[in-house]
Amino acid sequence: MALSFKRRYINLIVLGEKTATRRMKRPWLREGGLYPIRVGFHNLGEYIRVKKIYRQRLGELTEEDLAKEGMNSLEEFKEEWRRIYGFWDDGFTAWVIEFEYVGRAPEEDRKI
Repeated sequence: MALSFKRRYINLIVLGEKTATRRMKRPWLREGGLYPIRVGFHNLGEYIRVKKIYRQRLGELTEEDLAKEGMNSLEEFKEEWRRIYGFWDDGFTAWVIEFEYVGRAPEEDRKI
């Protein structure tokens, strides 16, 4: 299993400026798990460790949440959500995955 991102977010992840992502459906990940970063179907050979998985309504996003997403404002996040999913609903409950970038992992640590 891997976690897929848009190419424009990879640099933010590597720099530690994006440490969370929100998804419509619960991904098949576990807290503490080490997962490759993927763009489309291409694994980049870089890894993240999932720190926390929880649910949150979109209308409850805080400034701290937006910063973890690598966003500068709620409007920027709403635009991106609409671009990816086609809608915005304050009442929609999304899955939140908080993670940390770990870089290239030694082979023995890649077991999930």
